Amino acid sequence: MISVTLICRRYGKTCSICPEGVSPRRSVRKIADKVYHITCFTCVTCKRQLSTGDLFYLLEDGRVICKQDLDESKYSGRLKS
Repeated sequence: MISVTLICRRYGKTCSICPEGVSPRRSVRKIADKVYHITCFTCVTCKRQLSTGDLFYLLEDGRVICKQDLDESKYSGRLKS
C-alpha cells in the first residue's frame, strides 16, 4: 500500500514551508499559488500560527510574517529570520 504522503510528493502539491506532501483530505491554507499545512502557516519571526482573519505579508520565498512583526521590522529596518 502506498501512503497518501508519497502520492502527494510524486503527483500533488507540497507544503510551501515543509517538504511534506499535502493530502487532499487535510485542511490547508492557500495563499496565491502557495499551499500550507495548517501547522506550517506560522509567522517567520514570532512563530505564531496564523488563523483566518489574521493580517500577514507573504514574503517572496513563500514564508509569511504577521502584520505586528512586519510593522516592528519596518521600524528596526530589517526582517528577522
